[in-house]
Amino acid sequence: MPSTVQSSIPSFPRENTDDRTSRVADYVDDKLQTLADLEDLDALLSNVRQQHELLKQQLVSAESSLQETQSASQSGSDDLIHRGANLTARLGKLDQDLLTVTGSSVSDDAMQKFENSMGKLRQLDIADGYFRLLKDVDELSSQCPKELEKSHRSALDTFRRLQTLNAALGPLQVDAEGAAPHLLDHVADITSSVRGTIKETLAKELRSILSECGWPSKEAMVPNNLRDQFDESVRKLLDLQLPELGSEDGMSRSMAASMQRGKGKQAAVLLPIEVLAAPLELRFRYHFTTGRATDRIDQPQMFLSAVLDMLSTHETFVMEHVQPILSAYFGELSTKNNTLLKTYGDAISAFITTLLPMVRKKVNGMLPGIDKAPPQLLSHLVDELLTFDTALRDDWQYDEPGNGNANENGWCGLAWELLVLKGYFPKWLQIENDFALARYEEIVNTSGSFEIDYEGVDANATKPTKAAIRLHDLLENTTDRYSRLPSFSHRLRFLIDIQIQMLDLFHSRLHSSLEAYLSMTSGVLGRSVQGISREEQAHLMGLGGLDRLCRVYGSASFLEAAMRDWSDEPLFLDMYRTLQERVRGRAPSPSPLANDTNDNDEPNPTAETDAAMTSSNPAIAGTMTASDIAARTSTAVLAAADDDLAPSTAPQSPTASVFDETAGAYNRLCARTEGILTDAVLRNVREALTPYLRTAGASFASLSSSGAVSGPAHSPAGFDRNSPGSPDVQPVLAAIRSQLGFLARGLAPGPVRRIARRVVATVDTAMWSALVGWRISGGGAAVLMGDIGALAGTMEGRGAGGVAGTVLKGVSVELFLEGKSGEAARVLGVRVKGRGLMEGEKEEEERKGWKGEELGLWEVERRLFADNESARRVLEEMEIVKLSVAQARQALRCRVELGS
Repeated sequence: MPSTVQSSIPSFPRENTDDRTSRVADYVDDKLQTLADLEDLDALLSNVRQQHELLKQQLVSAESSLQETQSASQSGSDDLIHRGANLTARLGKLDQDLLTVTGSSVSDDAMQKFENSMGKLRQLDIADGYFRLLKDVDELSSQCPKELEKSHRSALDTFRRLQTLNAALGPLQVDAEGAAPHLLDHVADITSSVRGTIKETLAKELRSILSECGWPSKEAMVPNNLRDQFDESVRKLLDLQLPELGSEDGMSRSMAASMQRGKGKQAAVLLPIEVLAAPLELRFRYHFTTGRATDRIDQPQMFLSAVLDMLSTHETFVMEHVQPILSAYFGELSTKNNTLLKTYGDAISAFITTLLPMVRKKVNGMLPGIDKAPPQLLSHLVDELLTFDTALRDDWQYDEPGNGNANENGWCGLAWELLVLKGYFPKWLQIENDFALARYEEIVNTSGSFEIDYEGVDANATKPTKAAIRLHDLLENTTDRYSRLPSFSHRLRFLIDIQIQMLDLFHSRLHSSLEAYLSMTSGVLGRSVQGISREEQAHLMGLGGLDRLCRVYGSASFLEAAMRDWSDEPLFLDMYRTLQERVRGRAPSPSPLANDTNDNDEPNPTAETDAAMTSSNPAIAGTMTASDIAARTSTAVLAAADDDLAPSTAPQSPTASVFDETAGAYNRLCARTEGILTDAVLRNVREALTPYLRTAGASFASLSSSGAVSGPAHSPAGFDRNSPGSPDVQPVLAAIRSQLGFLARGLAPGPVRRIARRVVATVDTAMWSALVGWRISGGGAAVLMGDIGALAGTMEGRGAGGVAGTVLKGVSVELFLEGKSGEAARVLGVRVKGRGLMEGEKEEEERKGWKGEELGLWEVERRLFADNESARRVLEEMEIVKLSVAQARQALRCRVELGS
């Protein structure tokens, strides 16, 4: 604060003052800081007085509230004391009354006696309720038969009341902690008895009508005068059953327990259809459950075909007389419950549902005998059940969801019930596996089974062994046996445990055969192989070895092609698609998938199964994990779990299949065998070619020009592919004819051409390497061109002893005649023309076949060695493509005439 102001405002003493004085001083200092603030002093005093009055009013109000609260508290305390005194007095009076009533002198004894009395009263009240309930049940049960004689609807109304009463007891029994189980059973028995009475009365009425219609004969029909009665009788039974349809309460034996693991429950047997089927069931039981000649455990097809015959025989009656009633009856209810129409509206499906329990009972009755019988009887039973199930699905459309069954995924079938619900699948799979492996061993161990079958496939295909063809047939037969299984897990187990196992065994056998060949021929360089003679080794080095290799290659190629073809079949396409979906569905994700398609076909999951299901590598089909399945089928399925893309956008391999791993192993075996085949042929051709290159080269320099060919040497046309060749080249021709001729008979054109190209390239390279070191005369060049023409002709199948006709067409021209050795022979084969011939000499040359435009040796030499540009032009005129200028000059230097 400025000093002038401080001097004009008196300061208040701050020492030795109480807290209130200090706060007043602080307030004044805050409000009066300058001389201008003194002008607002009146307003400041007025404001202080107003606040003072307000504080006084608040203080008065607080004192008044405190007095009222203290008064109310005192009043409440007095009231509580008064009420406590009253309660104490009443308690004393109650104790006195209790002692007086019970005649006891101690209050604890009196209380116990009183509670016992009240318990008896409660029991008496419960007993009274039970008696009233039993009275109602008795009245309703006695009214139903009487009312049934007058009107079935009034009887059904009474029965509905009884059913409602019976249904209400269940929750009450739970609330009462099971206090009256006998009462519950008694009411349930009476309800069931009344239902049976009503059902029997209505069924008797329907049976009477059916008897007049001639049922169950094949010619049965409902005459016009009985149609209304028949319709009404069927409807009465449906009215009785209607509340039970779609519920599990009151289900009879025909309404079996829910099928396990999400497979849906069986549809109820409609009562009127049950009446229709009753005489058919009696006939069935007479023929197939009474030990007659038709009751044979080894021929299940007899009773299964009998059921199919029943359907065929009575289809007309059911469709003409029962179907209209069901359609109309459930159609009227479809506005309230459309599911009933879908489930029970098809008469044939309802008829099949009615017949299935007797078939199921017959199958279950056979199982003890099947367990003691030879294993092939179980296999036969399953096969016949699969055939029966397929007939119901395909011929009678019983597999459609809603057609007479309540399973949204379709009917599982009796075979599925036997294999899964009864737990026979592991045993059946083992039986089928043992049979398949026994048949496999028979195939591979039969004498002559590994001989090449030249007639079993197309003429242009690679020829497999007889064993490969028989194994192929066995695999296809196995596919037929399990393709009808409704369970994906079961089909996958068959594929992996039986089919792929046999393919792996056969692959191992082929691989062992190939390794044995390599071990027996590896001593060629080392001069000996322990365990085989030189004659056997020589045989393996020749056509015997090629035959052995062709067996391996042909078998592997044949089965690989078969697996590729199978991969396109709907069965295996569906298996691969389902496998991908399951791997994708089991893959860890932030949120659980809404639809898990695992059908959990194992009837009794074990601890190992549970552990596999909860591990990082979960089971996706029974106990098999994704990695286990991928290792045996296709590793491409794991991409569905590893890829972070959505299932709809995840990349899919267009060629992937469940045979990928096995087919890949066979493909690698084919490639390796083809390489070994090629090496064997090349080795034999080289052995025949080496003497030729050594002996022929020594004689080419001394041959006279009189042996020259008449054709021009400046184009490939100068080669005569019909030439028999020189004596020296005959061993080479024989080797090529025998080696490639054998391959052309056993292999498809593709591998033969690949091997032939390697042979031609090898011969061409060897001849070029030898040729540049020879001295060749004009006659020698003509012989050389004749030998090359003979080699080309042999490759194309020209002349006697040709290789393979059109199989190798073009290979000789492409590689032999237009190869380095062929072009070098043409350069060397250029004939001599005079440099300044007289007129008579020219006529003599023309008489020998010369043309004026053909290049002569001296002109070729002059132009070829003049300069590079001139050399390139002359080579172009001679159609020389493979040889460079330097190589052409190197070849021409070998001509004897140029060095003379």
